[in-house]
Amino acid sequence: MKNSFGISELSLIPIRKFPKEQSEMISQILFGETFEILEKFENWIKIRNSFDNYEGWIDKKMFFPISYDLFYEILENESKTKITKNQITKIYDENNTFVTFLSAGSNLHFFNKKDLSFKIGKKKFFLKNAENFKNLKKRDEIINSSKNFLNSPYLWGGRSIFGFDCSGFTQIVYKINKINIPRDAYQQINLEEKIKFEEAKYGDLIFFQNENKKIFHTGIMLKNKKIIHCSGKVRMDKIDKNGIFDEEKLFYSHKKTFKFIISLKKFIF
Repeated sequence: MKNSFGISELSLIPIRKFPKEQSEMISQILFGETFEILEKFENWIKIRNSFDNYEGWIDKKMFFPISYDLFYEILENESKTKITKNQITKIYDENNTFVTFLSAGSNLHFFNKKDLSFKIGKKKFFLKNAENFKNLKKRDEIINSSKNFLNSPYLWGGRSIFGFDCSGFTQIVYKINKINIPRDAYQQINLEEKIKFEEAKYGDLIFFQNENKKIFHTGIMLKNKKIIHCSGKVRMDKIDKNGIFDEEKLFYSHKKTFKFIISLKKFIF
């Protein structure tokens, strides 16, 4: 199994905790993300995602192998990889035949701005239209990106517009803005310095801890004492010293939970 690698040619590949269909989905691999194969068991492959080092099991029917050379060529040419920002992106093959839909945060390797093409090995794909975005301050880009996912449903293990969990949402928002952060909230909280709630700026991450001192929820700070987070769906709510106030149902959805703010100024400026 040494030096065995793969890439996702599907919009999404579910990563499961154990090698069986009934096992919970703990994350997803997006189109173009590469991974290393760690182990095989019957019809399952244990992988480590190159983007965030997340490990789990995928169905071998969803596996597309790539060579050692291509795997490292992709990693060494990260600057030539385009990350999709639109909520949904259509891609086509060389015959102008529709291939599939991609969710935001997908990887287009060896991207050519002139003809809007990208490659996976010898396979060449195309976008029909360029993605046009204004050149904004990084914090503004983060907030604009996060709002593009409003009303996406909550999905345990999800990392796409079709369903996020709370940390999958924050990870993808930062990924499409060229900031790589870990997969889970308990890992993300170790990124940078902790600051006081009053010092938080829009674009910073906020985390919530339960009575057992376990980090269980995260979101992104907005202006005017608001937060955007995935709880039931991606939503914007008020936030104060008492927690997150659900403005639709008029109650504190995350009440009296100790809050940590992580400043990402190291990455944003």
